[in-house]
Amino acid sequence: MIPVRFVAACPSGHIQDVPFKEWVHNGPVPNDGEHELSYHTGGGSGDLGSITLKCTCGERRPLAGLMNIRKDGEDVFDSALARIGFNPDYDHKFDKEHPNNSNPQGQYCKGHRPWLGLEGIKDAAGCKIIY
Repeated sequence: MIPVRFVAACPSGHIQDVPFKEWVHNGPVPNDGEHELSYHTGGGSGDLGSITLKCTCGERRPLAGLMNIRKDGEDVFDSALARIGFNPDYDHKFDKEHPNNSNPQGQYCKGHRPWLGLEGIKDAAGCKIIY
């Protein structure tokens, strides 16, 4: 096991694991067997582009761009994680009131509060924040 130095957090204080498997597969993980990830670092500056995740299925993806966000003034309306599985050929219309409906395969804040124990994850109320 290798401790990972990244977590997903939203401005409301919710924390959850980064969806690394979905990041590598750019969407839902295929249901065709076991998908185990390995973490590889290259030489260089230590930026996110030098860290690559590899799946046993052969998919691989560097972490470059993982923290990218797009803003409309002060409001964050999109993130690299929210675009997981996004079809660029689709005319994407972002819905500020219901952001998860804009790309249901994207990864959004689930409202996890792990400091409350398992109840803080099982009974999460959800969140409209995009991380």
